[in-house]
Amino acid sequence: VQSADGTTHHVSITVNGTNDKAVIAGTDSGAVTEESQLQTSGTLTVTDVDTGEVHFSNTDVQGTLGTLHLKDNGAWTYDLDNTNPTVQALGKGATATDTITVHSADGTPHQVTITVNGTNDTAVIAGTDSGAVTEQSQLQTSGTLTVTDVDTGEAHFSNTDVVGTLGTLHLKDNGAWTYDLDNTNPTVQALGKGATATDTITVHSADGTPHQVKITVNGTNDKAVIAGTDSGAATEESQLQTSGTLTVTDVDTGEVHFSNTDIAGTLGTLHLTDSGAWSYDLDNTNP
Repeated sequence: VQSADGTTHHVSITVNGTNDKAVIAGTDSGAVTEESQLQTSGTLTVTDVDTGEVHFSNTDVQGTLGTLHLKDNGAWTYDLDNTNPTVQALGKGATATDTITVHSADGTPHQVTITVNGTNDTAVIAGTDSGAVTEQSQLQTSGTLTVTDVDTGEAHFSNTDVVGTLGTLHLKDNGAWTYDLDNTNPTVQALGKGATATDTITVHSADGTPHQVKITVNGTNDKAVIAGTDSGAATEESQLQTSGTLTVTDVDTGEVHFSNTDIAGTLGTLHLTDSGAWSYDLDNTNP
């Protein structure tokens, strides 16, 4: 500046800078899936009128469910922590969100949002998964299954009745079960003493994990019904033989027959064949 007579003088003005907020854009969301897809990536952009601030810093930012790795140029990758209990607790169709805040060089914050999709983790089923019943006499058996499942709300069964081949299993939500044998089933009735059959029933936990309950069905001897010709007549000296045929019905498998055998009576001998045909020979010498 100059005074009236032309004398010059300098006035010095100091201009102090101010942080102009950066504008951050680009890809700021992604999705990962428990168990199968554990990483996602993208790139952020930054504009900033302040000199030297149009960038980020190489840094790792820990989220609640994983870690975001940010490069100076804005490129980022996100690694899901698949061992995190919150991640493992996500069932199929369930989601969680990990929101991570990053900063540009001047400290301007910006959020990257990661959607974490759940996956069905197979349940582990244990407990009592076998039992035994007996035709005619013991028609029911019971037990309790246990289930563990890291997915939230899936550590249980459903109240349901499951029809097997020889009976019905009644399963409760808490895993307790009873099995009722269908004693009228022809396959059950066909079991003889010492014979067994197996009814294998598949149950499912809440998430659909299958498990087998095996019931052993023990047979019982059902009495045979014998009919047919069960009398005859012989005559001393003249008619020394008579014959006939017996019939047998028996629901037990393999027992609808007799055995070839000779049975001595007090006055003669009866010869019985497997088919039930018999003949009687009078002992005419008997006093």
